[in-house]
Amino acid sequence: MKTPPPTSTSRRRPASGEATGGDPRKREQILQAATTLFSRYGYRHTSIELLAQEAGVAKPTLYAHFTDKDDIFRAVCRHVLEGILTRAAEALSRKGNLQERLSAALGAKFVALFELVHRSPHATELLDSQSRLCADIVTSYDRRYRQQLEQALEAALPRTWTGPSLKGVVDLLLCAGHGAGYKVETAEAYQRNLRQLVRLLLTGLNLGDGP
Repeated sequence: MKTPPPTSTSRRRPASGEATGGDPRKREQILQAATTLFSRYGYRHTSIELLAQEAGVAKPTLYAHFTDKDDIFRAVCRHVLEGILTRAAEALSRKGNLQERLSAALGAKFVALFELVHRSPHATELLDSQSRLCADIVTSYDRRYRQQLEQALEAALPRTWTGPSLKGVVDLLLCAGHGAGYKVETAEAYQRNLRQLVRLLLTGLNLGDGP
């Protein structure tokens, strides 16, 4: 387990909610640094001092954008999930058959989170922190992600479709997304499993040659 360099204990600022103002480029630097450090050291061992050092900013600059470490963690959660939605939308809008597009969209979420969170030595702590601090954010983004998949399927299904509901098919796809990570050790293996599971699912639904 990696241990961060020693730093002084950070103090929680009294204000609540995300601070405003500051250079957007500095904010992006802080978010990138925080994403790296939370994955590397976990939530508890990532201090404000370490975040500022990794981002290459002074602590007052960091506090110009965020009120405290909880605020940064929530912002990282939004940042990561927004990136997932963007990549999933790009995958679903590509030219290619339905299997390829759905596999890529599932990979945009599940493989990305596998690399960032589940491969971290602090995965359990990160997931606990996510549940404690970001449950509302995750619920909102999960709903938007489901809508992306439902819209892609709705556009691909024949008008005479009599199979499971869109919700039911999306549920199966999400189960495939989770299940594809069973006993995998690399992102490549995860994505390969996703492609195979999506192909089997669509073939079983007679959608294997969908547009």
